[in-house]
Amino acid sequence: MGKQKETQVVQYDDDAPPHTVTFEQVLEKLSVDHNAGLSIEEAKARKAKYGLNQLDEGPGVQPFRILVHQVANALTLVSVLASTTEATQCLQWPRF
Repeated sequence: MGKQKETQVVQYDDDAPPHTVTFEQVLEKLSVDHNAGLSIEEAKARKAKYGLNQLDEGPGVQPFRILVHQVANALTLVSVLASTTEATQCLQWPRF
C-alpha cells in the first residue's frame, strides 16, 4: 500500500457548531462566494490541502457486532439471568 497523505480538517468556532450557523456564516468562514463558488485554482489548492471529499475505507457495518451490542446490555443480561433462574426453579418443583 502507498503512503497515505495527511489531511487537515477545517476547524470551526467551539461556541457555534456548524449545524447551528446560517449558510452565509459558513460561506464566510470557508471564504466562498455564493454565486461564483470556488475558482479552479482554489478548488485544486483545497484538494491538495484537505484531500478528496470521501469517507475512509473502514470496516463498515458489521451485523454480528450490532447484534452483540444490542443483546449485551445490562437489562437484557438481567432478564436472561432471571429467566434462567426461574426455569431451573420450575424444574425442581415436585410434580403431583
